[in-house]
Amino acid sequence: MVDILDEHITDCKNKALISAICENDHAEIKKMLMQGADPTLRDKNGNSALTYAFDTDDLNIINIFIVNS
Repeated sequence: MVDILDEHITDCKNKALISAICENDHAEIKKMLMQGADPTLRDKNGNSALTYAFDTDDLNIINIFIVNS
């Protein structure tokens, strides 16, 4: 998990957002988006929070992004 979080993402909200996605924490994802986390910022691999969300194949996470972004 720590490997994907990089100095390129300097906003703690965005680090927390990616962590919440990887942990399938729906409530935390929604909270982070509502607090202004930018789902388009990229990690050192060039992946955004949106990329991680779609990679989960979890329709609930994808829906959270649609409703709250």
